[in-house]
Amino acid sequence: MKINKINSYLLRNVALTMLLTTPLLATGLETAYAHTVPSSAITLYQAGLSIKSTNPQKALADFKKAANIAPFWESPVYQIGVVLAHQSFKLALPWYLKALQINPKDNSVWNMIGWGYYQEKSFTKAMAAFQHQLHLSPHNPYAIWGLANCYGNSQVRSFAKARQYLLSLLHTSESTSAQKMLKNLPPNAVDATYQASRSISYEDVIAMALSYRIGISTSGTSTLHAQNGKGPSADVAPYISYATAHGLLSNLSIPSYQAPATRLFMAQFLANLYGINQFDYLRPFPLTDMSTVPVNDQMVVNSMLAMGLMTEAGNQQFQPNATMTRANFASMVNRDNLIMKNPPGPSKWLTPPAPAKKPAQLIFFRTGTPDIPTQEYDFSQHIGQISGIAFTDFPFIADTTPTVQTIRSKIDNTQFIFTPQSAGSDVPNEITMVATDGMSPYMVLSNFNYNTDTSNPQIVDKYLSDPVQSLALASEVVQVAKAEQMTGIAVDYENILPTDKHALVNFVQNLKQDLSGTSIKLMVCLPEQQTDNAQSAYDYKKLGSIADLVMLITYDEHTLGSQPGPIANFSNVQRTVQYAVQNIPANKILLGLADYGYDWSGGSGQQIDMATAYSLAAQYHATIKWDPVTASSSFTYTDTSGTSHIVYFESGKSISALAKLVPTFGLAGYAAWYLGAENSSFWNALSPFLPLSK
Repeated sequence: MKINKINSYLLRNVALTMLLTTPLLATGLETAYAHTVPSSAITLYQAGLSIKSTNPQKALADFKKAANIAPFWESPVYQIGVVLAHQSFKLALPWYLKALQINPKDNSVWNMIGWGYYQEKSFTKAMAAFQHQLHLSPHNPYAIWGLANCYGNSQVRSFAKARQYLLSLLHTSESTSAQKMLKNLPPNAVDATYQASRSISYEDVIAMALSYRIGISTSGTSTLHAQNGKGPSADVAPYISYATAHGLLSNLSIPSYQAPATRLFMAQFLANLYGINQFDYLRPFPLTDMSTVPVNDQMVVNSMLAMGLMTEAGNQQFQPNATMTRANFASMVNRDNLIMKNPPGPSKWLTPPAPAKKPAQLIFFRTGTPDIPTQEYDFSQHIGQISGIAFTDFPFIADTTPTVQTIRSKIDNTQFIFTPQSAGSDVPNEITMVATDGMSPYMVLSNFNYNTDTSNPQIVDKYLSDPVQSLALASEVVQVAKAEQMTGIAVDYENILPTDKHALVNFVQNLKQDLSGTSIKLMVCLPEQQTDNAQSAYDYKKLGSIADLVMLITYDEHTLGSQPGPIANFSNVQRTVQYAVQNIPANKILLGLADYGYDWSGGSGQQIDMATAYSLAAQYHATIKWDPVTASSSFTYTDTSGTSHIVYFESGKSISALAKLVPTFGLAGYAAWYLGAENSSFWNALSPFLPLSK
């Protein structure tokens, strides 16, 4: 809309004043009186017109004097309104109304009132004014142009009505402006007032959301087709083209452009449009009806709900496959745009935003196998990619044989835990080598009993449930970590009693306090958990708030003591991650990965590394099966003695599937068990997310 152009139409032609020396008919109040305009009023009026653009204040004074001399004459009153309108429509309006009182049939005054209300965003009043003008002057192009702008405004959004008015201007003086507006006007298909109760389609979602954006180019057509092989409707094709070119449809599934769009699609598309990452804003509870939806899409929905951009259906449900009417969607997007002018800040985040895109950490746990030279060769080949090595050489003294206890406790001079120094091994040299190569050596606190070959919950209960013992243990651990020049401590107490839940939190808090003033990091290893569980011994939220890092132990769902099955079922892992990020800052979390498998035969079996698994499959010509549901690899074979075997193992393919959860949720990185068990397929799967090897 060009107000200057309209104003030029409305300004009185000076030549008109030549007629004003003749009797002028005033029709105010439906009474006809003949008046002759005094020449002094005409002179002042003409003087005001000549200087209105250069000296509006002087012109205003001239118009007021003329109006005082000839109060029955509308023209100077009108011009007073025109001059004042440049200051404020509120100041101009009384003069426009006075002009209409003098001459109710002057349709141009209604035009000025209409544009004044338009600029004030009082669109209902603006439309009423333009309708008055159109009533006085049927087919008036300026009245029609004003109405088209009102109906096509982003708040009124009566696009079908706007289009109707614009089409009627194509053969008038406003043709050029009408054509330009028609090109930028959203199509009838996304008109919120046209079949408002109809379910919104996929193409409508895209076009309607984009129609709220200012300055987008909607030229061109989309060559993409939906899954049904059909393209979008012609009038929305430019919007689809724009969305495609700007990546707004990336990874989104569109079965048919004309089909009713699901609420899940609306959330996904709007998240792309507003630049929302799925882990930015999370609600403190999961939806109950989203279990079949991929976890990253669940995160998108939770983010949209947390920001107030969408509504749930009730009872913590979202109804991802439900639809929405066109009118409801239009109303929602209008509200969303207002919210996104000032997006919710950190107070609305359950976890911080994902860190800036940077390579993920990788901490490897080191065990007694393979031998030390093999381990040293392994990490030397990946310097720069491995950020830390966690040494499992600090067991409880009470978890070893009596002979070893007697010998090693005397050498270590410790009360609770052994140190590598007394083992008579090359571990101290390996710790030094790790640090020299720029990796962080971690000291692992474990309750693994080397007599029973299982985790020992009783020893944790013995030391942690006694406040005095707990303080003493924490103090000794920190002293040993300093003596061994460790840069990190990992608490890996597994299968502990639920009654020790608070004791574990207190112990970790004691460790953190004793580490204050040092640069030593504290990591806590937490077993797989998917919901709040009063019977669990692990308080995700409290432990996560204390620790610098948290490792999620999301493997060993099946072991040699169970029936054969996947080492890490993908759906269970992702649900654990989803629960974890609702309780722990995402940039503290390491995703646990296994790099081994189990070979079951009869009632026994053995653990095997990745290379052995691939070798067995090749040796016995076994076909490695891939289960896309659990994201696991397995095969069966019969050995030379005729014994049947079933093998489940973590392959490069399963590691690759799990690895993507880290960037999806903005996690800190990975923690792998154990160094030396991985093969090249492991590194190929992780390399895209790790720093480059030196």
